[in-house]
Amino acid sequence: MKKEYIIGGALIVGGGLYYAYTKGLLDKFLKPKPKPTGETAKEESRATIDAIAAQQEAARIAAAAANRASAASSYETSIDNPNSYKGKVAYIQGQINTSVDGDPTGRMGINSNTNKAFDSIYGLDKGAISTANIDYYKTRVETKNTKASIALAAQQKTAADNKTITDVNTFLNLINVQNMTATLLLDVTAKTHQYDRLTNTFINMNVNRVFKKGTTFSKGEFAGPYSFNNNKVVAFIERVSYYSSTLNYYFFLTDKFIVQK
Repeated sequence: MKKEYIIGGALIVGGGLYYAYTKGLLDKFLKPKPKPTGETAKEESRATIDAIAAQQEAARIAAAAANRASAASSYETSIDNPNSYKGKVAYIQGQINTSVDGDPTGRMGINSNTNKAFDSIYGLDKGAISTANIDYYKTRVETKNTKASIALAAQQKTAADNKTITDVNTFLNLINVQNMTATLLLDVTAKTHQYDRLTNTFINMNVNRVFKKGTTFSKGEFAGPYSFNNNKVVAFIERVSYYSSTLNYYFFLTDKFIVQK
């Protein structure tokens, strides 16, 4: 049975294959493709160079994108980001004058310098500073919600509820800082005193002055606190006359007043 071959679209039967080979009829099918020369070589070289350049540019763009993504990810948690946990801790540390490193605990936990300083000023009412309470504590710092301000607010609430105030500093704060008014609840007889700079004492002038119930006092009229008859008191101060620099002092216990806005 004769064998048949199809080469280059031509049918070759049996021994015809050897004949075709010896006559060079199969050269175009069997010989390797010659290397390009001239303009063709230049074009193919340019195409290769362009392809390599395109690959390199694509790699550069991918690397740049990866770097940007990495930088963005790092910023999200860095101390330089005011919205990150470390950034919020750093803000608090800057306000309470401790080392600013974005770490509130270090190796000391609740006994760290940051936690102890914060506790002394604001109070760790929600435990040591952590991701669970950082926004709460940051807001307290921003609003100056210190332990002292909380105590003063409590005193003021008590004063508002009871209408009278026994703490001299609270009384002076309400009158001279918060512009409230103090009104006498009863008639009060006070001795006139003048200050002696040589002895650094108040001298009783043996002159009585009666302040009637309902008399009101406002910002700038009281000073203190002073110690008088073993009590902490405030003093109402007035000039002896328009032309005189001498001042008269009248001492009051603060519970003799009602304080109102």
